Amino acid sequence: MEQTSASVPADVTRRPDGRTYLSIDAWASDVFVTTAREAVSRLPRPAFTLVDEEDADGLSLWESVGFAEHRREAVFVITPQPSPPSGVTVEPFGATDPDRLTTLYDRVRDEVDAELGWHRMPTELVDPRTSLDASHYAVATRNGQDVGLVRVTGRDRQPRIGLVAVLRSERRRGVGTALIAFALDALYRRGVDSAIAEVDEGNNPALGLASRFEAMRRGGLVELVCR
Repeated sequence: MEQTSASVPADVTRRPDGRTYLSIDAWASDVFVTTAREAVSRLPRPAFTLVDEEDADGLSLWESVGFAEHRREAVFVITPQPSPPSGVTVEPFGATDPDRLTTLYDRVRDEVDAELGWHRMPTELVDPRTSLDASHYAVATRNGQDVGLVRVTGRDRQPRIGLVAVLRSERRRGVGTALIAFALDALYRRGVDSAIAEVDEGNNPALGLASRFEAMRRGGLVELVCR
């Protein structure tokens, strides 16, 4: 937490994936602008912030201090549970060997970086330099090969499907559907009947996957960047 001369908190969070996020807790616009400009002057670039898509005043204030829209995320509530397709097996959360999980995760990330770009993914809270927490991941296999994964956090309160990723060679074969269906079923067995998922509005395959589950849009977020 950083403090400005106006004693208004400027909360700076440096995420494990390298992105720096700024938030300002100020109601008065002049105080916000003064605080934000001072905080931004001290930050490495690029710096990011997230604003609710309905907060027009907030968006305007951030833009006035040099931030510009970078991308948008739609927030969905997902509840249906279609059956996994034939030929796909999903290992339970926490069951995959950490070395296998890390290998698959690295392959997925490399492919995403080469295509869509990892910066288009929801903000990553996983430190790629450390071991992944296998308890948050379920892994899909086909013919003994790891082909995709899903990450779910907050399973006891507000479950969040933070990542669904399938290797390029296995896409459009129902693996993503199987992973989400498995995650929802696991949550249902714990007494939870829905999950939240944020989807980049420029990621058409992910939006299509959400639509297969009749996901209900429940607002959205705008990510802004100051370069």
